[in-house]
Amino acid sequence: MTANDIENELTNRSSKNLRIADDLAEIVVWLCNQGYTVPNDRTVKTATITKRCPEAKYQRLERLVELGMVNKVDKGPRSYIIHERRDEIVNGEDLTALIDEEIRRLCDHIDKDPNIEWVVSVELMDPDPKSALRSGSLWERQENLRRAIRAIENESRVSKGNYGVIKVRNSSNEYQATHRAVVLKQK
Repeated sequence: MTANDIENELTNRSSKNLRIADDLAEIVVWLCNQGYTVPNDRTVKTATITKRCPEAKYQRLERLVELGMVNKVDKGPRSYIIHERRDEIVNGEDLTALIDEEIRRLCDHIDKDPNIEWVVSVELMDPDPKSALRSGSLWERQENLRRAIRAIENESRVSKGNYGVIKVRNSSNEYQATHRAVVLKQK
């Protein structure tokens, strides 16, 4: 059995005409050929498969999951909170407290260095950068902190102090061909 059998199965499983069945079949064949299958208990991250398999796109992978030809495997939490200054993942810690602490550290630096105040004022387009950093929703404060720190890092006339960005990153989806896909591939 080859990609044609997989393509036929995909078309049969779909409730609508699949004009991209051949591309979907190529993704399944690629997963099987690389050993990313249920029997092998191996998975591949979205970024890897989309780089190495030209037909693979996130929407197509999700369509294959809907059709039961590919499993999406959750490994770990859905998102990660990354503390740049501490250089560690801080899931489970109070995000508000983490962001407010970094803003406090940056505001202390602003108090000590008028050049830092100028850089942050220009970036945030606010004559009172400390107030701008401390106001708004949690996500607005996080974004203002990020913008202010990146502006400081990009300005050669100033040096960054002991503070860092708090980033929230989604975990990468991982995929593998289902047992049914493997059977069809081996037919």
